[in-house]
Formats: sequence, C-alpha cells, structure tokens
Amino acid sequence: MGKTIKVGHWYNCGDLITILPGLKHLYETQGIMAEIYQKIDFPVSYYPEARHPVKGGNDEHVSMNQEMFDMMWPLIKEQEYIESFSVWSGEPVDWDMKETRDRSFCPIPYSDIHYWPFYIFPEMACDLTGPWIDVATNHNFIDKIIINRTERYNNPYINYGFLKKYEDQLLFAGTPEERTIFGNETGIFLPILEIRDFRDLAVRIQSCKLFIGNQSFCWHLADAMKVPRILEVCKEFPNTLPTGANGYAFVYQEALEFYVDKLMQ
Repeated sequence: MGKTIKVGHWYNCGDLITILPGLKHLYETQGIMAEIYQKIDFPVSYYPEARHPVKGGNDEHVSMNQEMFDMMWPLIKEQEYIESFSVWSGEPVDWDMKETRDRSFCPIPYSDIHYWPFYIFPEMACDLTGPWIDVATNHNFIDKIIINRTERYNNPYINYGFLKKYEDQLLFAGTPEERTIFGNETGIFLPILEIRDFRDLAVRIQSCKLFIGNQSFCWHLADAMKVPRILEVCKEFPNTLPTGANGYAFVYQEALEFYVDKLMQ
C-alpha cells in the first residue's frame, strides 16, 4: 500500500460526492489515496418542513444508514483514488469532515457545498470543471431524459408539465412516493429507473441524453460526471450550482424550458 489519508465523513450521500474532487486532486498531485470512514445513523435535522427518505431505527432522519452505505459502496470503491470505504467504528482519522459543519464561520447552509471542505482543508482545493467520478458503462441511454425531484429543496413556482412532449423519453430516478408526487403535479406518471446500487445509478446517468434534478444526491452524481444537466435551484437554500461544462441552473420557468429545448436539439 502506498501513501494514504484517513478521512472521516458524517453526512449524506450527496455530501460524500462533493468531497471526492478534493480527494482525487490529492491522488493526482501527490499520489495519496483516501481511506474513507463513513459514520452511519448520524442524526440530522433539516429545515422544519423537509422530508427525506433516509431514516434510522427510531424513524428519525439520519445522514446515512446501512442500506445507503451498502448502495454507495460499489460506486465509491471503484474510484481509482479511493483505497477503502468502510463504516466508521471509532478509528482515528486525519481529516474529519465534521469540521466543515462545526466551525461556526463556515457559511452553511449557503455558499457552495463543494467549497465547504476547501475552507477547512485547503489541500483539497482544486479545479471543479472536470469529472471526478468515472464508471465503466455498457448501457446506452442516449435518447433518455432522467428526472429526479426529491421532497426537499424544491422551487414551488416550477411546473414540469411541459415535458409531456418528451414523455416517451422520460425516466424517473427516485422513490415511488417522489414519483407519485411528480405525477400528481404534472400529469406525467413516469416509469421508475430500476437500479441495483448507486454504481448502477451512476452508469445510467452517465449514459443519458439529459439529466434534470433539484439539489439532491442524484444531481451531485450528474454534476460529478459532467453529463448534460439542469439544476432546479431552491431559492431559500441555494447551496450548490453546476460545476464545469454542460451544466445549467434555473429559478424561473422560462429558463428551465429554454435549457431543455437547448439541450434536446
């Protein structure tokens, strides 16, 4: 084994994706691989009306449970700059990502989530314009539009009903409840994208024609792979934006429709 750095991570799947570019940068510039220790069943609180599907044994929100860890493992372990990905059980770490939340001067929940680790661990600071997740793919979703809209971080003034004209190309990535809510709001009831794990999800997103989503784990996957993508920005908590090529963000309906038509040409 060569040089490694032990990294403690306490937060959810999307947050984990956003620390990876800094770890990839460390590998590419210094040859240091990362051992990631993930805390599971860590209690979290979102804004008061937020709903999130990841729960612990007491049915309260947690950042990542065992099921989510198991879904993440194949994706994280495949990255060449990751030495290991395991559940944290008290091991000492070199970099504790909990500091990105505990230091009061970090501009959470604002600024851009990609930069929060850079403020505390400047060795991670890097160019975000290139991809930092890579998966070997044998899928061809070149004609598909993948939609992901969670129950958090929504823009209530947006309606996706105009996508009806693309209905035969649409797939929904998310929970059955999220899919039902989307259908009730738009009149478009889409097939759910069936996946084995989050590596499989990344493969499908990497090979799609277009990804549309709100501030979510799926968005962070699409952004990490630089697929053509459009982000629904939550005006109250605008804590992520597209990085690099092929990414667009909107807060108004007109912009959403403009970007869809642009990318579907």
